[in-house]
Amino acid sequence: MSKEDLLNQFPEDLRSLVGKTIQRKLPDGRVIKFVVGDITGDGKVDQDDLNILRLLTQGGATAEALFSQLTPEQIASCDISGDGYINREDLIELCKSVINKAPEKTFNDKLSGLRNKIKK
Repeated sequence: MSKEDLLNQFPEDLRSLVGKTIQRKLPDGRVIKFVVGDITGDGKVDQDDLNILRLLTQGGATAEALFSQLTPEQIASCDISGDGYINREDLIELCKSVINKAPEKTFNDKLSGLRNKIKK
């Protein structure tokens, strides 16, 4: 089974499931378990996952080499939108998820003395 065939096995409703554990049975009978967006498999959806997905969506030799090293679980976790492709739409959705989970930070603007809120 090719990796493209594997990617086509996942439903389109994964978009809202970033960070959730999914279990799927593949056509060859294997059952895989993965966390949507957790490409590194470290149990967190974070900047490391974003960096890998960014490299994959840029294309070229680096993306091809990286893609060839991914497990079926990692491939499945890259497809945030569930459309069967790893593309910029997945990167955008993962960025939104990571940004929304970032803790609010505050800082003092030394020029105006106003307190501002930023999300990191």
